[in-house]
Amino acid sequence: MNPHPGWRPVGGLCVSQMISWGALYYAFGVLQKPIAGETRWPLGALMGAFSLGLLLTGVSTFAVGFLLRRVSGRVVMTAGSLLAGVSLAAVAGCRELWQFYVAWAIAGVAMGATLYETAFAVLARIYDADYQKAVTTVTLAGGMASTVFWPLTGVLVTEAGWRECLVAYAVLQGFVCAPLHWFVLPASSLGREAGAGGSWLQETSRLLGRGEYRWLALSFMLHAVVFSALSVHLVPLLETHGLPLGEATGLAALAGPVQVLGRALQFRWGAQWPIARTGKVAQVLVVGALLLLGWKSVPGLGLAAGVLLYGVSNGVMTIVRSISIRERFGAEGYAAASGALMGPAILCRAAGPLVASMLLSPSGDYLLVVALLTMLAGFSGWAYVRGMELP
Repeated sequence: MNPHPGWRPVGGLCVSQMISWGALYYAFGVLQKPIAGETRWPLGALMGAFSLGLLLTGVSTFAVGFLLRRVSGRVVMTAGSLLAGVSLAAVAGCRELWQFYVAWAIAGVAMGATLYETAFAVLARIYDADYQKAVTTVTLAGGMASTVFWPLTGVLVTEAGWRECLVAYAVLQGFVCAPLHWFVLPASSLGREAGAGGSWLQETSRLLGRGEYRWLALSFMLHAVVFSALSVHLVPLLETHGLPLGEATGLAALAGPVQVLGRALQFRWGAQWPIARTGKVAQVLVVGALLLLGWKSVPGLGLAAGVLLYGVSNGVMTIVRSISIRERFGAEGYAAASGALMGPAILCRAAGPLVASMLLSPSGDYLLVVALLTMLAGFSGWAYVRGMELP
């Protein structure tokens, strides 16, 4: 471990994470209607392509975690950014719906090689005592991606068109993110010092044999279902309380800045708390958020409090997951453990909104959905405590 790694890797990843999250993830929410308007493809079919990309993100994250034991983070993240540029350019050039699905499938693989889980694995090998500070700093920048790219995408689509917008984002991937990854990240393999040996199946079997892996995997998977379902259904859930669409959208939008606030608080005071305690608090907050949002006669301030609790918990849990994995599996084992833990969680993230939609009553009532999500959040917290407390 380099005792004085400097902060160039953190600075570079701050820029690349903001661009990558913005271009590959958040921009789609703005782009889908303009794409549907020009191509006449159904919105549901467009969302299906994006969901396919997210599923492949989970699969590729699992594989990338093991690949990082043998290939440097510089190579993986640079290749991921180049692939992201190719995929966005391909989306821009699509004339048939099947091409759109293929392009988003490629983008999903690129996301698995460039977003948080891979960045955190790289940081885990670079930093020791400053790891929590490094991760928190990068997530602060990533948390601003929607704030920057939602309006930027809207302007580009209005002034130039959705295809031109995606070409511009492809250029950013190829000429900003890829060079940053190549020049600021270390050239050494993450696992070389640890003697990364054995086959992929052998490494997986070793992880599955550890009790903390099984409990944390369960916790992260349940947590992913809860937060992805709530993220997609938050606005219609608020509307069931009698809020008009404009007010519901405005209230839900508070979750983004509050998410960044939660990470800023973690940056300032997180090192003074054991990460297991922070994780417990974050898990309790989301249960509280669900109880408030599901309470039929909750006053307006209660709804606002529910959204704020949801935002803070979501922001902090991104950091908690990363630091918990490093604490339980060490810097050398982080890459493989992170891929094996977060790959299934990302798959569950893609399934969460669909599960919630299936549980909606014909009248649009969210009672059963909120009850299930509250139960899953409680089990997630319990599994997290078990995983962190095992000797």
